[in-house]
Amino acid sequence: MSRGNDTRRAARHNTDFKVQCEIPEGLKQTFSLASGNSCEVIAKDISESGMGLVSECFFPRGLIVNLKIGGKAFGLEGDMLFRAEICHCRNQIGQGYLCGVKFIDLSPNYKKTIAEFIADCERRKSPRIKLAD
Repeated sequence: MSRGNDTRRAARHNTDFKVQCEIPEGLKQTFSLASGNSCEVIAKDISESGMGLVSECFFPRGLIVNLKIGGKAFGLEGDMLFRAEICHCRNQIGQGYLCGVKFIDLSPNYKKTIAEFIADCERRKSPRIKLAD
């Protein structure tokens, strides 16, 4: 699905890794999953301000979730743990739900780690055009 003029605040990089999504207890949210309080989702893109996720579960807009991503892809030994807010969750017929999340109070360390990950991935991309010899 093309967005035409993309108005996102931060550059995004396409990804394809697993993320553990958990609904935190104690936030006085009136939402729960049929399978408990967590599920696995797939990150389709990431930026310094948020992520695009594909999920088999629907999440309502405004829901606060905890996300856990394996740090290995980012050059970290441990997992990255942070909180995010669901901005949208749209049914992709036959493909689950496409959810956009924005990070909440992302630490400067994680923000830097994500920025470095995106920059490194961009450097490894093949050029879009071939220059004349």
